Amino acid sequence: MLCGDTSKIIRKNSEKGRKFRLLGRNRAEDETPSILFKDAAALYIEFSTAATAAETAIKRMRIFVQFFLPAFGERNIASITSADIYRWFDALLTANKPGGGTYAPRTLHSIWGQLHTFFGWCSMRYAVPNPMSAARMPRTPPTERNVSFWEVTQFRAFIDHVDDVTWRTFFTFQYYTGCRISETLALQEKDYTDDAVRVDKSLSKRTLTDDFFENKSTKTGKRRTVPLPRLLQRSLDEYIAWKRAGGIPDAFLFCNERGEHLPHSTIRRRFDFYTEAAGLPRIKIHDLRHSYVSLLIHKGANLAVIASLIGDSFEQVTNTYGHMYESDKINAVRLLDRD
Repeated sequence: MLCGDTSKIIRKNSEKGRKFRLLGRNRAEDETPSILFKDAAALYIEFSTAATAAETAIKRMRIFVQFFLPAFGERNIASITSADIYRWFDALLTANKPGGGTYAPRTLHSIWGQLHTFFGWCSMRYAVPNPMSAARMPRTPPTERNVSFWEVTQFRAFIDHVDDVTWRTFFTFQYYTGCRISETLALQEKDYTDDAVRVDKSLSKRTLTDDFFENKSTKTGKRRTVPLPRLLQRSLDEYIAWKRAGGIPDAFLFCNERGEHLPHSTIRRRFDFYTEAAGLPRIKIHDLRHSYVSLLIHKGANLAVIASLIGDSFEQVTNTYGHMYESDKINAVRLLDRD
């Protein structure tokens, strides 16, 4: 089970948490409920998991275990005040992550939002005061989101050092489609036609069962067809012919010689290895997706079309990549100077 200790810590309180299902309904109006944060959290996690994707549920569990339970686990939920929340969050603002450095504003917003939702749920279920009803998240230092990417010349230098047919095709596919890694790993050969791939699922490495992985819908739940440039089509055709010659199963488009999906850790190691061999600046594997978008932007592609190709909303693409259009703003205004 991938969530391992995280789910065990939450679930060991589930039975005790169930005792409080009807507590808010059965207690006298003047009676103060005695419900520990950890017990309410166990029940909340149990109920909310059924309505969310595995990755979302696991992320929520980890937030509770890492941030909430150490601070509030043994507290009566009715005794927690807004002042307690602020003191805890103030300490979190300057706390160091396990890997070093402070938490990013985006992470802090996610943590605050999870706690806000949880106390709202407690307030409705147990009829206790909500300490976050009047609380406002303290301001965090504004940070500019940096998007790393490779230009075409850099990618060509990279791919020249990739001497394995599977990895050469895999990384070329990532650069020229912008697919998420989970989407690429879920692809089957039948999803590839002569000039496009059908993207309608993703492979999740985080599951709430004992399965090592599971197929699910794409991140946004949308299906899309991604046209392929000719150089990628040629690369895929050669790769599939190599698989056929070697008798490799076709359960996945990209797989090892036993037909098994490519592990995320192996993908990262091979990507870092070839990046270092090419003497290129190190980027994340997900940055190949950014590289695809950057390439399309500088080729003059419309943002709405780009959003459709990568399976994001127009707003998401604008927020993430809008700064790449700065030079186009100048060119647009210069059009006004023409007679």
